[in-house]
Parts: sequence; C-alpha cells; structure tokens
Amino acid sequence: MKLVTLQGIHINKELKSYQASKEMVKEISKYAECEVLHYVTQYDGKIHHENSVCVINYKGIKVTVMKGWRDKYCFYHHINLPWVDQREVNVDHIKKPNEVGVLSQKKVNDWCEYYYQIKQELEVESEKRTSRVDAFNKYLEDHKDQYAIRKHSREPNTGWIYYRDVEIAYNIESTGYISQRVRYTGPTSIQDLIERDKGLHITNKKIC
Repeated sequence: MKLVTLQGIHINKELKSYQASKEMVKEISKYAECEVLHYVTQYDGKIHHENSVCVINYKGIKVTVMKGWRDKYCFYHHINLPWVDQREVNVDHIKKPNEVGVLSQKKVNDWCEYYYQIKQELEVESEKRTSRVDAFNKYLEDHKDQYAIRKHSREPNTGWIYYRDVEIAYNIESTGYISQRVRYTGPTSIQDLIERDKGLHITNKKIC
C-alpha cells in the first residue's frame, strides 16, 4: 500500500480509521504539527482508499499516532534507508519513552525525538554499508576485463566471478552484507590434467 495525501483520491469517509484519524488530529494538533494521510492500493484501473492515519511532521520525519491497547497512544515511524532494516540494528542505547495514557507536550516530543535519533543513527550505518557495496561494485567494474563476471538475470545483486579454476558466487544481501561462496572448478586428478592438456608429459618423478 502507498501512503498519500488527500489530493487526487476519493476518500471513503465511512472508514473507521478515517474518522479516528480526524479525531486524533484534533488532539495531537495541540502539541505538534500533524495531518491525516491515507493508505491506498491501485487495481482495476482505480485507486482505492484502504486506511487513514494521523501523522506528526517532526524534523523531516513522519511519526504515526494511533490509539492502541488499553486506549494508550501508540507512536511509530518506519525508517526506510538503503541497506538498513531498523529491526536488525541495535538501538537499545537510545532510551525508549514510556507508554502514553494522557497526552502532553513533553510526551509527544519525547516520542518524536526518539524516532528522530534512531533515524540519525541508522543514516550513519546506511552510509557505511552503502560505501562498502559501492566499493565492491566499483571493484567488479574496474576488473571486468581481468575476470569473467556474470550477473543473475533477475537478481542484480547476485552474480558469479570466474578466475582461472575458481568460481566465486556472491550475493549482496538486503543489509549490505556481501556473502561469498568459493568453488574450485579445476582438475582434481592427474587424469583430469591429461584430459585438459593432451601435451602434458608425465614422468615417474614423485608428485608432492
């Protein structure tokens, strides 16, 4: 689903989430700049309104607010950065605010600042991983005349490098980690050598 503003789509005002989001904006707007945004899907040649949320605009990020279990206010921000999944990066050292039962300026600010600090930290990690991936791709480009390089037809981050009797299969994972598997493809016996090179002269010398 795609998150969009009101402009250019037909809003289903009967959706509970739409009504709830409008009420949430009335509450949150006392403490922060916010708006209602809408999740939509596109099929049958039409754009369909599926859900609505109240979103706080804070230092360039959008923090979603909704009522959760026991009528607590739940704050959430999804961070989308290259090569980083916010679930696999440890940010436990950033203090997570307490649950919110009653709104206040400080509580709203604390949650927004919490996600802002996480985003800043993940941006640093994303830059490191992007630099590593870029360096690997540059290495492949600079050595394309030295090695035989083949990329997967449907997976651009997967490929094979061939050099002499070695095949290296690589995969750039979603976290930027570059996994590698090395396979020897050359001769494994004297007979293999004979088959590969008919001109090889075998003597009775000891082979070490």
